[in-house]
Amino acid sequence: MLAGLAATALLAATACPMPTVPLPAHEPSRTPGPAELVTGLYVQGGALIEGCQPQPRGPYAGTLTVTSARTGRVVAQRTLAVAGRLFVIALAPGSYRLRARIAGGLLAVEQSVTIPRQRTVRQDVFVDVP
Repeated sequence: MLAGLAATALLAATACPMPTVPLPAHEPSRTPGPAELVTGLYVQGGALIEGCQPQPRGPYAGTLTVTSARTGRVVAQRTLAVAGRLFVIALAPGSYRLRARIAGGLLAVEQSVTIPRQRTVRQDVFVDVP
């Protein structure tokens, strides 16, 4: 019986991948620092696994495009070729829209973010899978 419980616990632990870079408790999170954006590309959703608490997975490699919310002009575009890393982009204080595509083609839900003066903002983007 004990061996069966241990096997079930091991299966649940391996079937429920955790993010390799933890998500903040609340987003956007703002901390003192330079006016910049820190973001990761995460996947959330997918098949339900019994005994598994669904959590986002990532961050994944991909491309992030930042556009001005006021003008619609692209102000930054970065590509991360390696998973497990976050984008760090210096931005002028203002409002922006984030669009991202995970390597392999999945499109993330568009996200809005405001960068205040002298604040580093963590706002992740997510691909929702059914």
